[in-house]
Amino acid sequence: GVGVSHDHKEMIYQPFFQADSSSVKKFQGVGLGLAITKRLVEDAGGKIWFDSPSKGDTIFFFTIPLGVDQEKEPLEQTCPITQLKGVEKQVKILVVDDMKENRLLIRAFLKKCSYLLEEAKNGKQALEMFRKDNFDLVLMDLQMPVMDGFTATSEMRRWEEENNRNSVPIVAVTAYAQEEKRVLSIKAGFSYFMVKPIKKKKLLQVIEGYLTSDSAQL
Repeated sequence: GVGVSHDHKEMIYQPFFQADSSSVKKFQGVGLGLAITKRLVEDAGGKIWFDSPSKGDTIFFFTIPLGVDQEKEPLEQTCPITQLKGVEKQVKILVVDDMKENRLLIRAFLKKCSYLLEEAKNGKQALEMFRKDNFDLVLMDLQMPVMDGFTATSEMRRWEEENNRNSVPIVAVTAYAQEEKRVLSIKAGFSYFMVKPIKKKKLLQVIEGYLTSDSAQL
């Protein structure tokens, strides 16, 4: 941006603050973002400040105290076995999410597991991949552009039925925890429902449950 003068170190956090008070303004004001950020940081017991080492270069910093989780997960988690229904094979998992960060997180959780992970950015792409390949498990987001997870899963189930295929476990991975979404997921043909943010331990349990038995008890 254009940088922030230290003369405005207090006013900058006011909603819609405009440093340029002339009738012809070249730059927009701060809007609500900084005001909301300051409130969130201070409500969490922290503080926020900024530094402008050069013109057009402003860096914001904040600190907040964080508690220690007494129920820490072990650094090393045992991966589910790679034996599927008595046959040694490489397990193939389709990860479907429009957010790259979410796909990377799942990859990070499973990096020590000998799984082959394929990725899709939306339901339509996932459906095309599902029809062409043999996946052992699908991790599916619900809200996505082009085609959502509900539609994609319904189409996958219909394709399985039309082609006499065994049902592949499809796990809904979503930020929506409402019971309504859970019911809709069941109707769409999902096998299980996981709420974000997902935990590594839970993810491994779900995968193991579906890869080592005909019907997971979760």
